[in-house]
Amino acid sequence: MKTILVLFASFAVVCLTNAHVLASGRLLVITNEEMKPAFEQYADWKSLLGIPTEIVTVEDIQTVYAGDSLQVKIRECLRDYHNNHQTDWAILGGDIDIIPHMIVNSLMAHPAGDTYYTNLDGDWNANGNDLFGEPPGYGDETDYEPDIFVARIPCVDSTQAATVIRKLVEYQSYPADTNYQNEALLMGTRVIVSIDKSEDFYHPVETEYFLDTLIPHLPANLNRTRLFEEASQTVKAELSAGYGLIVNNSQAQWAGNFLTHWTTTPWHRDAIEFPFMADSMMNTGKYSVFFNSTCLNNCLSSTAAIGRHFMLNPYGGGVAYIGSSNLDWLAASYPDFCYDFLDLIFQDRYEIGKAFALSKEALTPSNAWLDNSRRFAYHAYLLLGDPQLCVYTRTPATFQWALSTALAPGEMNFVVSVQSDSATPVQGVAVCVKQDSTVYETTETDIYGNATFSNITFVNEGPATIGLRKHDFLFRIDTVQVGACCLAMRGNVNGDTADYCDLADVIYLGNYLFLGGPPPPCYEEADVTADGEVDLSDQVYLTNHLYLGGPPPPACP
Repeated sequence: MKTILVLFASFAVVCLTNAHVLASGRLLVITNEEMKPAFEQYADWKSLLGIPTEIVTVEDIQTVYAGDSLQVKIRECLRDYHNNHQTDWAILGGDIDIIPHMIVNSLMAHPAGDTYYTNLDGDWNANGNDLFGEPPGYGDETDYEPDIFVARIPCVDSTQAATVIRKLVEYQSYPADTNYQNEALLMGTRVIVSIDKSEDFYHPVETEYFLDTLIPHLPANLNRTRLFEEASQTVKAELSAGYGLIVNNSQAQWAGNFLTHWTTTPWHRDAIEFPFMADSMMNTGKYSVFFNSTCLNNCLSSTAAIGRHFMLNPYGGGVAYIGSSNLDWLAASYPDFCYDFLDLIFQDRYEIGKAFALSKEALTPSNAWLDNSRRFAYHAYLLLGDPQLCVYTRTPATFQWALSTALAPGEMNFVVSVQSDSATPVQGVAVCVKQDSTVYETTETDIYGNATFSNITFVNEGPATIGLRKHDFLFRIDTVQVGACCLAMRGNVNGDTADYCDLADVIYLGNYLFLGGPPPPCYEEADVTADGEVDLSDQVYLTNHLYLGGPPPPACP
């Protein structure tokens, strides 16, 4: 008997290197009843990749949890799931009319954001005066330690939710182009009236200086495009070209969220209305991660907010957005926040929610009892998207994988082997095996590229799934067959319910063998020659039978 290699398949994956521990903990999605079906699709997809994901609706939270406001009840829900259900990640699936943000009291202004939902310790209104999040010196119990990693998807209906979910899955599984992930766009314009550049001196708040100082925090392999004081049409064209990462520093206005780019002297503005630009971005299949430093760009109470339009654009925009809900002085006062974020993303904290939370440590005031601009920014900056999204740090790669043996009902031991395109074993791949509600196991590949599953009991015959993920690779979920699936004669490679072989099976087998297509749903059907392997001989045999009068395939085992 020849060794059976089952399901060699091209796939792709996310979130792990030898130096970085796989994202642990469960994911919770909070949304309303109307949008729950849309988010259930994303929850199922995440779960098949080994990330258990649950959905709780605001309608249920209203009745189950105590509190004098919906914000308090949602925070109690998050605290419950974090403490009792091993939940470390949360998506707020809705706009502020569905999941309200929390306005934090500050002497400078009153930033509104989602920090209230991430820092779960203490009573943010301990002094009982209805001003939430005052510094401890004023009596409230606030800290600067995130307990759960949170991001928001600012959708108002199922259509908007489905748009963002589709883009998230495309980004992680099947982007239209992968080379764009190796491209970064750094852009901005002058944010002060004048500047002394004598003797090559750069004022520390000058955007041009800020853009230049980003370079050491980006990997050498990342191609960089730098736009400073460019015309609006140039900026629009570049944004639609598609970049893996975008960083911007400029200005915005109170009357509406504008991104200003100046082309001549300071304060001569060529204003770009960013909602229009974000809506008109046509980078379909090349969705970006955007770190934007302007005032008001992530103001959730404004329907014109840049971040909202960037996320909800069905034909472009992106999958993750970081920006301020209020005033912003990043380049002038706390550029280390952006530096630290880039360092974390391009070193060993690829999950954007974790990198965002940890980089905000740079905004922690030296005296937490007082109020200042850094404390203000700590609460004003928020993240849109999925906190578990792993940002690509290079052009993502693909893999091959195989099962050591066919799966059958009963207790089994088996190995999923993973190799790179160059047939090199890949360590640290998260492999999840699931069948119905009876089997759900996740483990990782060792230095030999093997994920070993021991004493797994399959109760029923039928389909199961294998999900695989690793950072800087495309995710993949494939279907495998447990037990007998060959019903009569071999050759029904594509699993057609009519159970006969035709041209579609020849094409399916060719795509699988030579073009990285999906594996056959039934290995025995694809093993047309019944020699224990699926290879070129099966393609030749099936072609001879269908078109050259060759013998029919053998009977099923």
